[in-house]
Amino acid sequence: IAVFTDFECPYCRQLDSTLRELEARYPLVLLRQIVHVPLRGHRFARIAAVAFECGKAQGLAREVHDQLYRSQDTLGAVRWSDLH
Repeated sequence: IAVFTDFECPYCRQLDSTLRELEARYPLVLLRQIVHVPLRGHRFARIAAVAFECGKAQGLAREVHDQLYRSQDTLGAVRWSDLH
């Protein structure tokens, strides 16, 4: 599934929750491909996408992805290094 996402978008976070339910119901059937679409009004979406790609390059895609959505309401309000 190609997932067009913006880590600052609440609707994207809601879609992520739905996809998790589907992945749990149908393990090893769904494969996500993240396509970054940072929306113009979301100030920290582009840097969040960069952070995701850096995590992905280090084999931490799922962990960074989950943390970005968990911290969605505080993106830019705290240092990136404090997100854990």
